[in-house]
Amino acid sequence: MKRETDRLRVFTMLALAAALFTLFRTFPLSGDDWFREGLGASLHSIGDLACVVAEKWRTTNGRILGNILAYSAGSRPILRDLLRALITLVLIALLARVSKLTSTAGLLLCAAAVFTLPRELFREAYPWAAGYFNYVPPVACLLAALALTDAVFAGKALRESAPRCLALFALGFASQLFVENVTLCTLCAAGLMTLWYLLRERRLSPSLLCWLLGALSGAALLFASPSYAVILHGGGMYHAGVSGGLAGLLASAQKNSATVFRFLLADCPVLYVSVAALLTLFFARGRRRAADISLLAALLSCTAALPLHTLLRLSDGALAALCLAWFLLAILGTLCWTAGALRARGCFFLLLSLSAALPLLFVSPVGPRCLYASYLLTLAAAFSLLAESGLKPDFALPLCAGLCAAVLVFYTLSYLPLRRAVAAQETLLREAMLRGERTVRVPACGDTAGLLWEPNTPKMEYAYFYITPGDLSIEFETR
Repeated sequence: MKRETDRLRVFTMLALAAALFTLFRTFPLSGDDWFREGLGASLHSIGDLACVVAEKWRTTNGRILGNILAYSAGSRPILRDLLRALITLVLIALLARVSKLTSTAGLLLCAAAVFTLPRELFREAYPWAAGYFNYVPPVACLLAALALTDAVFAGKALRESAPRCLALFALGFASQLFVENVTLCTLCAAGLMTLWYLLRERRLSPSLLCWLLGALSGAALLFASPSYAVILHGGGMYHAGVSGGLAGLLASAQKNSATVFRFLLADCPVLYVSVAALLTLFFARGRRRAADISLLAALLSCTAALPLHTLLRLSDGALAALCLAWFLLAILGTLCWTAGALRARGCFFLLLSLSAALPLLFVSPVGPRCLYASYLLTLAAAFSLLAESGLKPDFALPLCAGLCAAVLVFYTLSYLPLRRAVAAQETLLREAMLRGERTVRVPACGDTAGLLWEPNTPKMEYAYFYITPGDLSIEFETR
């Protein structure tokens, strides 16, 4: 029986890998991808890549690993799509593992959920390769570290070993070199886990300490970038509210609260309602506990956000602050009262979700993609509760398989026409360059229905030029 289960899981992983690769092959380039497409074509060695990444670290941001992945994948479509498919597959498997949905049905459910995002968040996290390589891999690193420290949730002592210490240090270090809010979230995760273990076991864990030291080292390298000094003083593309003191922080929080509120709470009602329904199921089965009551109150406050917004006519900022404050208090209370490994895990994930979202209040501009880590961590919390419910119906596997297939097929068919339209644009551009034309008019993709980030962008001139970008002017005709 176990052998058959293992074979089914291996087959499922292979099928998922093929489906993911097909999906990512369907996504056309958009937005800043065209800049990286042109830059990638100019990189002919590891030395070239290192020089470009070092220059970006000095002038733009400290996202060393995110830039390495994005630049090396530029102009190399097979490599780009293989990397995205592999990283996403690992992310799905880790989400299932940390949530304790260890069955094949659980794996397929996680695969479907990872893609069931709010539309604007989806288009900036998956089709847009520049966004993908900065926002998805660090979440996978964080989940991998949590998987290696899973015994802490169960109240057990960690099995210390040199490979575990090295792996946690590497994961902690690597996760810090992508996007800044995940950097701060990882620091919170490693620090809280280390402190939790110290208070409970009355001793430091070498493994957890290595994770914390790796996270601190990576964060130090990230924020050592001179670009952040420019941001702190209000210059450059990004701005930090700290440059204006307390008043600047409050103004930044007020400005960004609408985006954070929308993509953390308002656009995710299905997620919060489903988690609240799971907790209600616990009540119906006679498993009422203080932790359940506290967590249910926190989640219901989120699901009630939209009706409250309408009835009380609160501003987005006021409502977001109210919900987040209550949510944070409820989670902290739950962590104090919690009993059971899965419940502790779920509460911990929700706390990390908030820690990944709160820094976004103080930096502008903020895009939906910035909430990707928070959404995935909330998913992990929801699935942890689902695992604790103990429900294992016979129809779970075909239901989850059908749901996963439906989600992946839906997105593949949705993006296929856009892929063809962008391919037609590229064909016209290549033909025009053979004729030596300086201005090219190509048909626009038309209505993208919110599927692409910056479609029909002049940034295509970074990939199609004669000597320097911009010497071939590209214009888009609307149909």
